[in-house]
Amino acid sequence: MIARFIGLRFLFVRSSENFLSPVTIASLLGITVGVTILTIVNSVMNGFDFELKNRLLGVIPHVYVEQTEPKKTSILIKDLENEVIGLVPFISVEGMLLLQGENRFLEFHGVSEEYEPLGTKISEAIRSQPRETYKNKGAGILLSDAVAKRYSLNRGSDLNLLFPKVSARGENIRPRMFAGHLAGTFSFRSELDHYLALVDVSELADMSGRKMGTKIYLNNIFYADEVSDLLNKNELNAQSWTKKFGDLFKAVKMEKSLMFVLMLLVIAISSAGIVSALAILIQDKQVDIGILRTMGMEPLEITKIFLLFGVTVSGFATVFGLVFGVLISLIVPDFLAWVSLVFGFSIIEGTYFSRIPVDIRLLDLILIGSASVSISFIAALKPALRAASLYPVIALRSR
Repeated sequence: MIARFIGLRFLFVRSSENFLSPVTIASLLGITVGVTILTIVNSVMNGFDFELKNRLLGVIPHVYVEQTEPKKTSILIKDLENEVIGLVPFISVEGMLLLQGENRFLEFHGVSEEYEPLGTKISEAIRSQPRETYKNKGAGILLSDAVAKRYSLNRGSDLNLLFPKVSARGENIRPRMFAGHLAGTFSFRSELDHYLALVDVSELADMSGRKMGTKIYLNNIFYADEVSDLLNKNELNAQSWTKKFGDLFKAVKMEKSLMFVLMLLVIAISSAGIVSALAILIQDKQVDIGILRTMGMEPLEITKIFLLFGVTVSGFATVFGLVFGVLISLIVPDFLAWVSLVFGFSIIEGTYFSRIPVDIRLLDLILIGSASVSISFIAALKPALRAASLYPVIALRSR
């Protein structure tokens, strides 16, 4: 109790103008700025990570099984009914969209409103189209907004497609022309918009070179590897989303980790100010330390006094930094949108994002706060121990 009281008294070192010493104020501001920037960067990186997962994993299957035995897949999945949202037959084929003066490679995915589970991006894309346009005319094709706008295609526009056709013996590959029309458009706001096209699954049933299988959608996307391992053990060729897009999310996670480490270094440098503040304080309070030791105060209590000083400064700075970081993170999307509107440029122009995504997570805030205070505690430990090791006689002699 006495250590806490004295430590808080030492915190407010009166000079002619200030309650806090200039070095203490510099440390306070440095840690506050570091924690603020770290909170903002972390929230924005979380936002990008969430948006990427939401957009990609709403389209691609969580587990893809390439095989010709859908019944076998269904039997194996029965034990995982609580984790599985749906099983969807899957057909895809690579083809080319023939346009005047330019051809475009596309990957055509066969879809079915009957089987596609509710809540997926593909399901929303199918159900948002007029039934008479997509279902009844046949050869109705859905393209992304980006592709349709680039080639000035409108709903109902005729489309000429080219697919590979393999001879019965598999010796020759010939082009096969396919006529269709633009039934509608979609926007997944991801890289899939550049090469994905959706068509009724029946249109691809007799295509050469088609890939067939089963798409599996899960409640927990991070359970995908376990499901794919289970299927692979039973002689099926299964692949989880982490195999195809895992590197992308690992890159985002690595960037987030690197930024976290860099900003912790900024906080560590700012914490060096606490060491300087403590060194000055100890030099100034040598007589007080000597008197306290003479009165019987243990070295451990002396250590606590100066540790409390460092941790208190860091604690205040960390709280201020977290509050400022959260507040700024909340206004960053609107502020940058305003800057884009006023000055006519955007830092996210040319990307799939219309505004900066932000995702503030409580666990990350706790981690940032704990790391900041821990760094300051470690920084304050050495000068605090040095203060406790002062001999009373030497300390009093400085008077």
